[in-house]
Amino acid sequence: MLNPAVPLGLEKVIARAMAKSPSGRYETARQMARELEDISGAGVKDTPRTDTEDEFATRVIPTVRGTAGDIQPVEREARGKKRSYAWLWAALIILGLFIAGAAAYQFYFNVKEVTMPSVVGKTLDEAKSILLDQGIKSKNINVTRSNNPDVPADNVIAQDPTAGTRIKVNRYVTLNVSQGAEQRTVPSVIGQKLSDAISVINKNDLNVAEPVQEKYSDTYVQGVVMEQEPKPGDKLAKGSAVVLYVSMGKQPMTHKVPDLTGLTVEKAKAELEKLKLILDENITRVKSTSYFSGHVITQIPAKDTEVQEGSTVKVTVSDGPGPTMRTASVEAKFDDDKKEHELRIVVKDVRGTTDAFVGTVKNEKSVVKVVPYYGKATIQVYVDKILKGEESFE
Repeated sequence: MLNPAVPLGLEKVIARAMAKSPSGRYETARQMARELEDISGAGVKDTPRTDTEDEFATRVIPTVRGTAGDIQPVEREARGKKRSYAWLWAALIILGLFIAGAAAYQFYFNVKEVTMPSVVGKTLDEAKSILLDQGIKSKNINVTRSNNPDVPADNVIAQDPTAGTRIKVNRYVTLNVSQGAEQRTVPSVIGQKLSDAISVINKNDLNVAEPVQEKYSDTYVQGVVMEQEPKPGDKLAKGSAVVLYVSMGKQPMTHKVPDLTGLTVEKAKAELEKLKLILDENITRVKSTSYFSGHVITQIPAKDTEVQEGSTVKVTVSDGPGPTMRTASVEAKFDDDKKEHELRIVVKDVRGTTDAFVGTVKNEKSVVKVVPYYGKATIQVYVDKILKGEESFE
C-alpha cells in the first residue's frame, strides 16, 4: 500500500531501483543520487500525487479559536513536513541497503567460475602469471613462505585451493612458497682440536665431512684445525657438511735411501743414521753363497727412493756361507815415456768397493796384477787417476 506521505517522485525512484530487470534499474549510483537531489530540491510537499491520491482521505480542517486557533494549522503543517522528510530519509536508507545488497550479490555470487590450475613446483612469478591468466586478480593472491630442504627457493610448495577445484575468480588463493633449506651460520673452529671442532659444528646443526683432511703446517701444531670450508660466517643449509683440514705439524725433510747392499749391519745402520733414517730391527736372515755372513743382501725401500726423515728401512742379511774367492789377472799399460805413473786397481764386488792395488810404476810398458774378488765383480784400472779400463767378472 502506498503511503500518502511519500512523494510520487520518490516512489518512482524506489520502484526503478528495485526493478527486476537490470536494464530497468539505474546504471550507476550517481545517476540515482542526481534524481534524489532533484526531488529534494523541488520540495517534497509540492510534488502532486495525481494518479494515486485518495480524494476521500482524512483531512484536517482547521478550527478558528481566536488567537491560539490561528496558530494550530501552521503547527500541523510543520509536523507534516517533518513526517515527509522522515519518510524520505527512511526510504533513502532502505534503498542504500538494497543497493549494497545487490552489489554484494553481484560481487560474491554472480561471478565467473574457473578451474584452479596446478602451480605447485612453479616459481612464484610463473604461478602468479598462470593465475592471472585464469582471471584471478593479483590482489587476491596471498603468499606465505616456509623453509623446505627439498624444494628450491622461490618455488611453490603447496596451494589452496588445490588443483582442479572449481572456484570463483574473486576468491582468495594462498601459495606457500619455499625459502629453501633452513640456513645455519658456519662457526669458526680454526685452531681448535679436532674433537672440539666437531662438537662445535654439530651444535650448530652442521656435520663434518668425512674423511677429515690432513696437511702439513709450519704454523699449527699437529692435531688442530688449520683450515675449514666454507669459511666462518658463511651460510649453509641445516645438516650440510663442513670440510676440515687438520695440521700434521711441520713437513719433515726427505732423503734418498742409500745403497746398503754388501754392507755389514753396523755399517748399514750408521749410513741410515746420517740421514735420520732408521734400520728396522726385525732383520731377515737367509743362506747365501753370494754375500758374506752378516752383510746386507737386499733392502726396502730400494736405493735412491725418496723417503721422509724418520722412515724405516728393512734389510735382508746373509747367514753365510758366502761366496768363494776368485782371482783375475789385470793388465795395466803405460806410455813409453820413462816417467813414473800412479796405478790404482779398484774391485767392486759383494764386499763393496775396495782397492786391490795402489802404487807407482816407472820404466814399464805394462804391468799385470792378480786381483781377488768375490761373487760378481767389476774391476777398474786407473792410471794417473784416469780410468783406463773396466771389466766385469762372474
